[in-house]
Amino acid sequence: MSIEDDTLEEVIEQYKQATQLEKQLAHKKERLKDRIIQLTGQQPFQGHGIRLQKIKRKGSVSYRKAFESIEGFDRIDLSPFTGAESISWTIKELSND
Repeated sequence: MSIEDDTLEEVIEQYKQATQLEKQLAHKKERLKDRIIQLTGQQPFQGHGIRLQKIKRKGSVSYRKAFESIEGFDRIDLSPFTGAESISWTIKELSND
């Protein structure tokens, strides 16, 4: 059966099943990652086709807090600094209430 032959309902059901499987696999992947870190003694490791390395990043700047601390900031027009509009699509599963 090709995608052109599928009904919308069938394709949506397949999407929902794929989403559920993706969540399950992401959870399993995270558990396996934790186990690898534990088995390597939390040390960098390379072997069996993977490289494990610890990445440390500085904390991000809370621009909201920074700007709120500036006197009169709430009266500044930020529209000249606004980027181009973007469009994206999202699908959210609804509960079967």
